[in-house]
Amino acid sequence: MKSDLSSRWKYIDIHTHIIPGVDDGAETMEESLDMIETAYREGIRAMIATPHYGKWNPDYDKEYALGRFAELYDRVKRIHPDMKLFFGNEIFYGAGVIEDLKKGRAMTLGGTDYVLVEFSTEAEYSKIYEGLREFVNAGYRPVLAHAERYRNLQNDLKGMLRLRLFRFGSADSLLARSPLAAITAHESESTGQRLGSLLLYRS
Repeated sequence: MKSDLSSRWKYIDIHTHIIPGVDDGAETMEESLDMIETAYREGIRAMIATPHYGKWNPDYDKEYALGRFAELYDRVKRIHPDMKLFFGNEIFYGAGVIEDLKKGRAMTLGGTDYVLVEFSTEAEYSKIYEGLREFVNAGYRPVLAHAERYRNLQNDLKGMLRLRLFRFGSADSLLARSPLAAITAHESESTGQRLGSLLLYRS
């Protein structure tokens, strides 16, 4: 069955830390609701909550995160019935993450085959390339979080595109090139940073 996250919305914020108290994003329900309200005023009608999975969140508890997500979902629906919320993870690449995805410990973006992936900012190009290829070979479509932070990637954009990886610095620059995806540099971690969120564009 096709995921409900499909081509029904033009813009989907695919990289947010809006679930309260599960990582370094929103700390309270009120802060989460403020972030979503800001997104709503900007015209966003679908968001994917992507709590950190892996190195930056060693105490991550999927069931707790899902519970808090359900609470947030219910609150948002009372305020904005037309706002869609989905669940996923921002996955720090490391040994075993593909198996974690297959077993459901780590989550794709909203039940699709897209996966939000993060590496060490000092990672060599070859490590990032091989890591992303591992996702592709396993049937996933990797989206690189914080693309602007990886100085070792600047030399071979074409190589990344051959992996079906979307890594662009701004929504405007990507939409000028491709109808498939628009990804900006930063995620929604606080209301003050909302304008730098990641967006996925579907034609």
